[in-house]
Amino acid sequence: SSYSEGFRAPNLDQVNAEGIQRSNTRTDYYRCQAQLVLNQITSLAACGQNQGVQSVRSGSDELEAETNETFTVGLVFQPDRFIPGLTITADYYSIQQDNVVGIAGDDLQIILDFVARVNGTSNPLVTRAAPDADDIAFFAGSGLAPVGNITSVADPYLNLESRKSEGFD
Repeated sequence: SSYSEGFRAPNLDQVNAEGIQRSNTRTDYYRCQAQLVLNQITSLAACGQNQGVQSVRSGSDELEAETNETFTVGLVFQPDRFIPGLTITADYYSIQQDNVVGIAGDDLQIILDFVARVNGTSNPLVTRAAPDADDIAFFAGSGLAPVGNITSVADPYLNLESRKSEGFD
C-alpha cells in the first residue's frame, strides 16, 4: 500500500496568458429558447442557432495550486503449490484532486448566459452585440428580452471543482 500527497503550481501560461483567441461555432441557446416559446422548434436539441464565437482565454494571478492525495493498496496471490505459474493480483486506488486548474469552456459560459438571461440577468463573461431591428423582430412575442449575436466569450483559467477517481484493477 502507499499514500502520497502532491501539488502542481499553475504554469506560466495559466497565470500570464493575455487574450489567446480561438474561433468556434457555438449554439446560442437563448435564441433557441425564443424559437421554442414561439413553437418554431420542438426542443432545444432541434435548434440551429449556431454562430461563430470568438473565445478569449486568459490567465489569472489568483489561481491556487492543485493539490492531490493518492492512496493505493494491492494484493498478489501466487498459488504455486496448486497451479504453478499462476499469479492473481488485485489493486485498489483512490485519487482526490482539489483546485484543478482548467477552463470552463465557452460552451458552458454560453449555457450559463442562457440560464442567467431567462432569470433576468446575464453572464458577464459573454459579450453580445446590441440588438438591431432584426433581433427585436426575432424575439417579438417570445416574452424574452431581445439580444444581439454573441461577439466574444471570456474563458479565463480557473480553479475548478474537485474530482475523485477510485476503483479496482
